[in-house]
Amino acid sequence: MVLVICALLFCNAAPSVEALTPTTITPTTSTANPPADQPFTLSGTLTAGSTPLSGKVIKLSRGDSSGHWSGANYTTTDANGAYTIPRTESAQDIYTFQAIFAGGDAYAPANATVSLPVGNFQVTEISIFSIVSFAQRLIES
Repeated sequence: MVLVICALLFCNAAPSVEALTPTTITPTTSTANPPADQPFTLSGTLTAGSTPLSGKVIKLSRGDSSGHWSGANYTTTDANGAYTIPRTESAQDIYTFQAIFAGGDAYAPANATVSLPVGNFQVTEISIFSIVSFAQRLIES
């Protein structure tokens, strides 16, 4: 009888839901426009408010301009909540790097992105004029 009552109380109890502490992750790059095949560093911090989170796994995903995403690296935050991930990209492109903290231990997940042009991009000049202005020039001639 006691077992049945305990089982009923346990089954009918509302699950305990603890609020997750919000977190913030901040990715930055060591170089604004690194050449292809040259190393650069992605780094940042993971915090909960003003408290650095140490020993947390950070995943770095990389997207290219064609929309292809891949997992690039994993690292762990240090005692100051900081992480550093060395990278080298072999192809010229504009990459988007996403730093991801999956959450856990009462902390909410967080992610943030940074875009980085890799390689030497050529400036292209495009001239645009309307048909109306072209027709007007013909009439004035």
